[in-house]
Amino acid sequence: MNPTDYDKQVNWEKRLANEWPFYRKIFQEHNTSSVLDCACGTGRHAILFAKNGLSVTGIDIDQEMIRLARENAVGAGVEVRFEAAAFSELNRLFPSPQFDAVICVGNSLSQLPGLPAVEKAIRNMAAVSRPGGILVLHLLNYRSLLKKEMVVQPLRVVGGEGHREFFQKIFIPRAHRVEIVMVHAREGINSWSSDVTRGVLLPVDAADLERLVIRAGFTRVEMRGDYSGGLFDREASWDLILTSVRT
Repeated sequence: MNPTDYDKQVNWEKRLANEWPFYRKIFQEHNTSSVLDCACGTGRHAILFAKNGLSVTGIDIDQEMIRLARENAVGAGVEVRFEAAAFSELNRLFPSPQFDAVICVGNSLSQLPGLPAVEKAIRNMAAVSRPGGILVLHLLNYRSLLKKEMVVQPLRVVGGEGHREFFQKIFIPRAHRVEIVMVHAREGINSWSSDVTRGVLLPVDAADLERLVIRAGFTRVEMRGDYSGGLFDREASWDLILTSVRT
């Protein structure tokens, strides 16, 4: 899915309004002034943080995502440093620990090929985090997801009659992986067009994620099941939001 369509498939106003109180609280508790957003996509979280007075940097491996993120920042009237880079390039871009907070949200870590790659990514995040800095990771709770036959997320409709766009995500659990199918249909005046994008997600278990975070040098690990602060239920929660502190 191209970056423009990726941006449209999410109701960003609703999502960020739901998530900001969580970030505001944790940033205030840890006196956060600088944030690194890893796998930042089109920059929506980074822009939100910049609007609220934080110094923000965003990285993403996809150059087109970064291009749109820069456009979105200009449109929002904020300054954010965006760089096209992989997790492996964090040390090159930031040779010393300099961030009060590092986040990697939106299930991005699950797009890596295996747990060794996830561990390397988390270690690289640790290397650029200041002592006492916070880490926020967000993934799907795969223990819950893998018990299901299929999960079809609610349909999102954008635009008015005659030029509507329809977006839908479908998660299909398999052995040792989760297939994700993204359907995008477009309504024209007298015709329709559609495309289907497929991908594979690594089902990172909460226990494995906690272990990797601790091995990377973080402590005080907490897990939540949603952005309202609800307790994480390994068997039932849809989301896994992990926070921890750099030693």
